[in-house]
Amino acid sequence: RERYHREVPVLPFGVRDVPRRESLKETGMQVRFLAVGYLSEVKGSDLLLRAICMLEPEELVQTEFVFCGNQENCNPVFLDAAIQLKEMIGNVRILPQMPHDELLTMMEQYDCLIVASRIETMSVVAVEMMMKEGVCLVSDACGIARYIEDGVNGYVFQSRNAAALAEKLRHVILHREEWEEVRRRGRATYETYFSMEVFEEKVTQLLEEYMYPNEVRMRELAAEIRKIRRDQQEGRILLSEEEKRQLSEATAMVQKYVDDCDDEEVGKDWLGAEQV
Repeated sequence: RERYHREVPVLPFGVRDVPRRESLKETGMQVRFLAVGYLSEVKGSDLLLRAICMLEPEELVQTEFVFCGNQENCNPVFLDAAIQLKEMIGNVRILPQMPHDELLTMMEQYDCLIVASRIETMSVVAVEMMMKEGVCLVSDACGIARYIEDGVNGYVFQSRNAAALAEKLRHVILHREEWEEVRRRGRATYETYFSMEVFEEKVTQLLEEYMYPNEVRMRELAAEIRKIRRDQQEGRILLSEEEKRQLSEATAMVQKYVDDCDDEEVGKDWLGAEQV
């Protein structure tokens, strides 16, 4: 907007709804955290590993951390660190990449998804977690953070800050009473911005606005002409000679657009059956 001096609409992607297979319930005494993606600097894997180490022993015993992704392309230093952490505290698991449908099912078993990325345009997996009524904890560098209000429909921490991430992990662990409302609002965020129904509607709106602007403008003008005629016939308004001339010109302009259009359905009954 600052460079081109105009608002550019954002079109979020749509995610097909895959409802939970089971009713929502707590997974047990442990808070189960899930991080999806290969271990790398971009994904903030080192930040998450450091944040886990910052938790107190009495906090760690209440948790389980699972890293799931294609580790063949991961940073070997981070993989070694994750393996060492697993050996030290025992509540870290490293899972291979899995088919998408299996991942969606597995997500239902976890309380909180962590997206610690240093760079992330959006985050499909975060949207899917909200779709599944799970809690999301994301960095403010993720595009999805634009749709999350910290503590309301998810949690947001300062990117590149392991201490800030550790503090949010601690908050999620110690404040289970917030989960129900956060989950509910997270699901509402999915339905409002990322459902396929909303996506299809927004695509249609953008096509009409940017690819077919004349048709949209003419359709609106025709609707206004019909309203004026109806009000005139019912005696609610009295047009001056100048207003009658303008109405006639507007009607002729719409009629010409309809006559010149190749699509016979366009303009049908815009001005009333007797006009088209």
